[in-house]
Amino acid sequence: MEIQGIQGSKLQKYLYQVPLWLSFYSVRPRSHQFANLPLLTFLAELSLAWKGSPIGLGDVSLENGTAPPTHHTHVYGSCVDLYVFHKRGLRRSGNDNNVVTMHDDKETIYDQPQTIRLATTIKQVVADRGYNLVQFLFDDPAVSKTWTKITQSKHRPHLDHFHIQIHEQYRDKGKEADRLQQAMIQQRCGF
Repeated sequence: MEIQGIQGSKLQKYLYQVPLWLSFYSVRPRSHQFANLPLLTFLAELSLAWKGSPIGLGDVSLENGTAPPTHHTHVYGSCVDLYVFHKRGLRRSGNDNNVVTMHDDKETIYDQPQTIRLATTIKQVVADRGYNLVQFLFDDPAVSKTWTKITQSKHRPHLDHFHIQIHEQYRDKGKEADRLQQAMIQQRCGF
């Protein structure tokens, strides 16, 4: 499916590279950020709903639909990592620069209130738009208590990012593409 203004994967017809809308900046290589249509539409609608610091966009999946290194669950473009916030607005860069975790000082480094607001905004977008949220992992109990769908990870800690998985439902792909296009137009026009 062609979507105007979105780079489609040359290897998988159902994957699209996540554009860096106003609310996102890239933390991981752009080659690791290919999403399926439901996740891409979710990210577009989250971008419209979010009123805060830019969100660090991490791994989604590779252009061929396989998982990036160290992320075995990130296949077929249905999972995304969104990074937590630094109090001074520092942006995370790759794996090592400006890393912020839930264990960092909440007065000067980890912006827990803004992270809670992001979780609440995600909850609202999922509820308002009927997304099939399969998984939402983050280990800060103050954040996870805001919504019962947020769980703490059992195997690999999620101390510095949200891990979100949106499953494709039996939805009308034409309507999904229309919602995505509408969100992109609103984003470009500043609505």
